Amino acid sequence: MRVPPMAHGQGAGAALPGRRFRVCLANTGKNMSADPYIEIQYYASLREQRGVDREQLSYTPRTALDWYAHVSRTHGFTLLPENLRVACNDRFVAWTHAVQAGDRLAFIPPVAGG
Repeated sequence: MRVPPMAHGQGAGAALPGRRFRVCLANTGKNMSADPYIEIQYYASLREQRGVDREQLSYTPRTALDWYAHVSRTHGFTLLPENLRVACNDRFVAWTHAVQAGDRLAFIPPVAGG
């Protein structure tokens, strides 16, 4: 059964602007498989530096800041956390947010445009 997308602004919390969401278990942040992974999404200059827009990594208990420090060391990112926004499961969160298995983290650098 296919669930129609929700319009931006529906539901509680600070959602990423311009995003549309599907109401399904995949957006709950709960790991539905036996393997504990998280998905990391990269935007703008981070996506260009990494060469991919997302990757799946083995889960270990960490905060969002710990995960950014890990991928920064691994991929040579030079942007400091204070110059980025972080989102978990399509909601902006603090860098101290505890990431759970099955979560989706997004690191969002400042972007310009019109």
